[in-house]
Amino acid sequence: MRSSASMSKRCFNPEDFDALREKIIGLGVTSVKKSYYPKLLQNLQELARFKTLLDQSNDLIFLVEVPSGAFVDFNETACRRLAYSREQLLARSLKNVAEPTAMSAVAELIERERAGDKDRTMLETTLIGSSGERIPVEISIRIVTLGGSTYAVAAARDITERKRAEKAFRQLSYQNKLILESAGQGIFGLNLKGFVIFINRTAAAMLGYEEHELVGQHSHSKWHHSRPDGTPYPAEECPIYASYKDGTNHFGEEVFWKKDGTMLPVDFTSRPLREDGMIMGVVVTCQDITERKQAEEALRRARDELEQRVRERTAQLTTVNEALARSNDELREFVFIASHDLQEPLRKVRIFGDLIQKRCEAALDEQGSDYLARMQKSTARMQDLLGALLDFSLLATRAQPMREVELSRLAGEAAADLEQEIFRTKARIEVDALPRIEADAPQMRQLFHHLIHNAIKFRRPDAPPVIRISAAVVQEPEAPEKRYCQIAVQDNGIGFDEKYAERIFAPFQRLHDRESYEGIGAGLSICKKIVTRHGGTIVARSTPGQGTRILVSLPVKQEKGADSGDGQS
Repeated sequence: MRSSASMSKRCFNPEDFDALREKIIGLGVTSVKKSYYPKLLQNLQELARFKTLLDQSNDLIFLVEVPSGAFVDFNETACRRLAYSREQLLARSLKNVAEPTAMSAVAELIERERAGDKDRTMLETTLIGSSGERIPVEISIRIVTLGGSTYAVAAARDITERKRAEKAFRQLSYQNKLILESAGQGIFGLNLKGFVIFINRTAAAMLGYEEHELVGQHSHSKWHHSRPDGTPYPAEECPIYASYKDGTNHFGEEVFWKKDGTMLPVDFTSRPLREDGMIMGVVVTCQDITERKQAEEALRRARDELEQRVRERTAQLTTVNEALARSNDELREFVFIASHDLQEPLRKVRIFGDLIQKRCEAALDEQGSDYLARMQKSTARMQDLLGALLDFSLLATRAQPMREVELSRLAGEAAADLEQEIFRTKARIEVDALPRIEADAPQMRQLFHHLIHNAIKFRRPDAPPVIRISAAVVQEPEAPEKRYCQIAVQDNGIGFDEKYAERIFAPFQRLHDRESYEGIGAGLSICKKIVTRHGGTIVARSTPGQGTRILVSLPVKQEKGADSGDGQS
């Protein structure tokens, strides 16, 4: 029996093949009439075409002796990819150009092939070229018998590009997995039938599952099957599925159902998943908003409780205000009646006191005259107090409607009322051009009266009083449509310490004794009440010995619904 090497050279060496063909052709020429020549020539031509096809194949094809693994023949592609000459490759076997583990795997494939297992006669391994280049290949094995000997036809397909693509895909898949797992939101993908094709750990954990428990499951049936009230939620109404139906993004709040049967409120966004312009499914991102919902519910309860308390408190305040209003009305009525009715007996006391002083003065000793003088002075002071109380009550009970008034005229009339006082003290009153505003005319006149009278009263003993009244219209910075008239009343009087700037506007408060300055301390309190009723402010700026500046700010236009003189203060 011939060795495998001799068989290889005689049967499969190309040079022997060509020489044999020439001999056969020569034989055919001399024996042209022999019947086997045409058939032999046809077989040789078919064999040549088959060898050409094998050499043009991209696969590396080997004829391997079993079980030694020696190469008997191979195509040109095998020589080219492994960078061996034909002679070099014939001198080698499969174990010289394959990984060490390949031979055992090939032996297993051969046994499977012999056993008729046609589906598992393929393996992946690596072939090593003459330069050390490693070529990943996929090898399929088929057993053939030639001349009574067993051989394996091994077709090795170069899968270098596939391996590169698989590596790139694995890297990309790993990167995508890292992105999905590191995302703080739940992310999952659905195909066009609503089945889960991927889901990240966050989304699965939200629902109480492991990822593998949800992949391949129908999402709507698994966790979106019911509404918050427990009624069925038809899949055709699902806003998540709407994304692959209309091709647009959908977002909002929904309720998913966890593995343990509890509700999971989520904020979701559903986006169409496209490939080559075709919608292949949807990608959904979702955020657990349980804490937000709990906070909103707590806020709603707190708001409801607060509103209930406000309603209860408002009702209480309404009751108190109504009682206070009644009390104020009764008090104003009492003050008016008391101050008015007490004037008459006081006038009689004062008249009879004057008669005693005129007719009986000679009969009184010095002490009696002193007692009578004190009585008359106290009576006069009581009349002044009652008059102030009457004026104070009339501010509310006899208020006039707000109408446009000319402040310059009213200031002039107030100065005219004090003509004798002005003449006696040699005072000089300077009134600049004052604007027109909406106000209660009598009360504006009363305001100027008290401010001028106060400036004259607290004059310096070494200089006649000089009083200047000026005004300017200004806009409120935060509301330009609101305008205010700022009135300034400046005097050159004795002034006061500004730590008393609030006290001087309180009723019946004085900074000086009655012997030095007459009066009961009601004038500036009346001014403040008038200004407050008009929606304005009044302040005092002063330095001892350098005069006082009273600043009054009043709206140019009264707001609708402002006090119209109906008796409310």
